[in-house]
Parts: sequence; C-alpha cells; structure tokens
Amino acid sequence: MHDAVDWKIIDENPFCKVRTQRSTVKVNEFVPREVVDKLMKKANLVWQVILGLSRYGGLR
Repeated sequence: MHDAVDWKIIDENPFCKVRTQRSTVKVNEFVPREVVDKLMKKANLVWQVILGLSRYGGLR
C-alpha cells in the first residue's frame, strides 16, 4: 500500500492505523515425512494435493 501512495494511485494507506496482536504461540511446526505419508494414504484426492504441495512442494 505504501507503493500505491508513492505512485499516487491512492491518497493515503487505509491500513496505516491498523494494529495487529503479537503472539507467543509457535506457528511453524515440523511434520515428519512418515506422518504425511500416513495421512496421504487416508486422504481423498483434494487433501492429497493440499498435503503434497504443503509438505513436499514447500507451499505454505
């Protein structure tokens, strides 16, 4: 949004006063290959794609 203001696409950043909460909860968790393989065997095709892309494709 800062670029949009710099490029004069918008007059001001509508999100400049939005505040977010800080969290102490660990967000990223490593999931071993064995666990993912077990899930892949039980999951339907859509979830197999989601699991495969997130674990092996690096998509988060």
